[in-house]
Amino acid sequence: MALPLPSAGRRLSPPVTDAQIVALQSGEITFWNHGAETIFGYDALEVTGRPVGSVLTIPRLGSAGSYRVEAIRKDGRAFRAGVVVEPFTSGSQAAVSIAVRDESRWMLFADVIGIFAEHDNFSQSAPRVAEVIGATLGFDAVAVWTLDEGQPHRIVWWSASGEPVRESGLVEGVIETGETATSKDAMVFAILDGALELFCAPGGDIETSARNDLARIAAAASRFRLRERNSRDLREAHETRRLASLGELAATMAHEFNNVMMSIATFAEVLKRKVAGDTQVQLAVTNIQQSLGRGRRLTEEILRFKRDPKPILSTIDVRRWLHDFTHEAQALTKGRAEIEAVDPLFIAGDIALLNQVLANLLINAYDAAPSGPIRIASTRLTLGRIGAPQPSR
Repeated sequence: MALPLPSAGRRLSPPVTDAQIVALQSGEITFWNHGAETIFGYDALEVTGRPVGSVLTIPRLGSAGSYRVEAIRKDGRAFRAGVVVEPFTSGSQAAVSIAVRDESRWMLFADVIGIFAEHDNFSQSAPRVAEVIGATLGFDAVAVWTLDEGQPHRIVWWSASGEPVRESGLVEGVIETGETATSKDAMVFAILDGALELFCAPGGDIETSARNDLARIAAAASRFRLRERNSRDLREAHETRRLASLGELAATMAHEFNNVMMSIATFAEVLKRKVAGDTQVQLAVTNIQQSLGRGRRLTEEILRFKRDPKPILSTIDVRRWLHDFTHEAQALTKGRAEIEAVDPLFIAGDIALLNQVLANLLINAYDAAPSGPIRIASTRLTLGRIGAPQPSR
């Protein structure tokens, strides 16, 4: 029995590219539109009468709501889906309208960056990157190339059918020029000392949005390769990731510990004044204050934990540094950070240590000011005659 869709004017109004499904309260599918055929791979006749749970799991089928769930295509591949459920009635029959959007493409760039972060070198990450790109964007095949003794060498390939991947003949020219090249059924993007080669399914085409995603991925792959080229850069990348987690933990611990010690120190001083004539209590208070001193030194050691004794100086573009730090700043302040860095400004410094200093300042500012924006701004200062900083003109 087919049920009509919810009437116009109701809350749910998905675009035609979304899957639109109607099911009875019992879960039996009664309507399956073209968008659902495209996303899931089943035609309407194959799924009508089947339980909706065979293609996706909805926590509360009978209640209106929005969910992110895992869905299953006809070929067995899982994908992330955004789901909007709206109950309605047709006569005496209760049913639900379900809009499903394939969100896997929206997360493709983040997924690839996550794969890079999980591996120490590009070659280790390449097989998974090729698979994720091919499966998410629906390519027939994906291949990754690098230079080996100056010659292009295909280090990994993935194909939807599992069959060996053909060659487009474009790779060598792309590596030489650094420019993207296309043919009737293939596109090749340049990466540092290599290339990303993609083949469309027969009769297919690469959409503009997919081209943009692939260009960003190729740029990210180049950055990953550049970082890997020099052993020192690779070591610093490991150190930066380690300090990112340890630094936040250390700063938080030190901050909280200092708050505790500050309270103890205050009451110790009050006690010392009130019992000025009691020698034994005075001695006990002195011991407490000495212990507080050791505690303060401990917090200093925590903040220096695993930190290199000698900074690694480099020229830093302050505007770009603060821009790159925006994501971490927002995470540390729960979205309250506001960064202003307009004028070009270059300094010499250790970017890992500067990141740690800025993270500590943000944590302290967040704890000190429970509401309102936390502003980070850069400006050029000059020293006056007595050493006071003054804005330059």
